[in-house]
Amino acid sequence: MNDIIKTVDGCSYIEAFSILIQFICLYENKKEYRQVIAWDEYLQHKQHYEQTINDFNSSWNSICPKEENGKLVVRFPDADYLSNGQRDLLFLVLNLIKTEQTLKKDKCILIIDELFDYLDDANLVAFQYYVSKMIQRFRKQKRELYPFLLTHLDPKFFSHFRLAKMNVCYLDESSFSDDMHMSSLIECRTDDRIKEFVDKHLFHYSSNTPDVDYSDAFMDLKIKKVYADKTKFHELVLQQVNQYLLGQNSNPFAVCIAMRVRIEKMIYDQLPPELRNDFLNTKTTEAKLIFASEHNIEIPEIYFLLGIIYNPPLHADKERTDVMWNRLQRNLKNPAIRNMIATLFPDCAANQSL
Repeated sequence: MNDIIKTVDGCSYIEAFSILIQFICLYENKKEYRQVIAWDEYLQHKQHYEQTINDFNSSWNSICPKEENGKLVVRFPDADYLSNGQRDLLFLVLNLIKTEQTLKKDKCILIIDELFDYLDDANLVAFQYYVSKMIQRFRKQKRELYPFLLTHLDPKFFSHFRLAKMNVCYLDESSFSDDMHMSSLIECRTDDRIKEFVDKHLFHYSSNTPDVDYSDAFMDLKIKKVYADKTKFHELVLQQVNQYLLGQNSNPFAVCIAMRVRIEKMIYDQLPPELRNDFLNTKTTEAKLIFASEHNIEIPEIYFLLGIIYNPPLHADKERTDVMWNRLQRNLKNPAIRNMIATLFPDCAANQSL
């Protein structure tokens, strides 16, 4: 009786007793009972579809489920009257309803592939709202739902995805490490004791070697002493590029430095002697490329494109080094980017072995 009262809001004990009698009488006729239950489930499903469409339909079109040949069908207007984003979100949540109706076990897994390819930021927020409600409905039934969202993108950089208790798993293990402690050098590159040396001779191409010994400053900053030797430093980063192109464990920050220095050196070698000092004194790699282009040096587009990869990580501060590290790993794992980088280093063993 108490369960009936809880189910039917405002129901008195007399009304609850009357409902119970009707159920008993109805249950005696098994066929009719099953028909009534099926009809009630149908009405609940229809109401669920109608409410969901009403909640997520941001267009001015009237969209509602209709009965056709004994089935409940939702038809969308022509593409001229409904944007792709609106259509994608409605299609997704309506299919989630359909899926939810078929999940009968106590523990269920929901797999959605490449969700982030076709939903914009606002629709991603709306999707999260629906999934969170879906999880709550399972919990009320003392059941469990585990949504699996598959994507080739890195979820750590989704600014509009914040589902609680979200676990991120990568299908491939990273082949990168910072055993060279290159991040320490990047974080300390603005320190006055080493800034000029790092900017001019380590992170950019220079045609000469400074006379000043920066070993003590590097050690005070807990940076490897060997990095204070320009020649040895560039040998180390070139070795990391070779390991990267061979698919071996490598340091992504070192790969970025090697890319930048190699690009600048190749442009420097093409300039006439009277322009080379001006080139070296020009700040930033992009400005150097523009300088060379203005002096009739043909700059391959790939040099500018790779700047998107190598430039931001080399300017990361202590708060953003980890973020840049993770983003850089994903970028460098891209086969197209790997092939682009390989064109800069035809002398590497990785290319010679092909």
